[in-house]
Amino acid sequence: MSCMARVAPWAQDQDAGCMNGGPYKGRTTAFVMAMAVLIAPFIAMLIRIEAGLIVMALALGAGALLLRDVLGAVPVRVHQWLRLGMVVNVALAAACVGLAVWLLSGR
Repeated sequence: MSCMARVAPWAQDQDAGCMNGGPYKGRTTAFVMAMAVLIAPFIAMLIRIEAGLIVMALALGAGALLLRDVLGAVPVRVHQWLRLGMVVNVALAAACVGLAVWLLSGR
């Protein structure tokens, strides 16, 4: 039984190797993304808002990459929702970077 089959029953016929990077790549990416999302507000409060925005943009970008990796392991009917999630994550990451650049440039 592949590692994706244990997590997602619909992926039993695919041996994707858990997003083509071994059994822990997806978990590690998800963990890093979750920690970055949780830590970003504290970085913004302690250091500067721009640093928090950059960390949040990196987390959103990692989320989009994680969704892209999952595309091959889910049924076709779910692809449109994953693509929508990728677009939203990339748009929010771009907004975070744009706001950080705007704040760094002196408003």
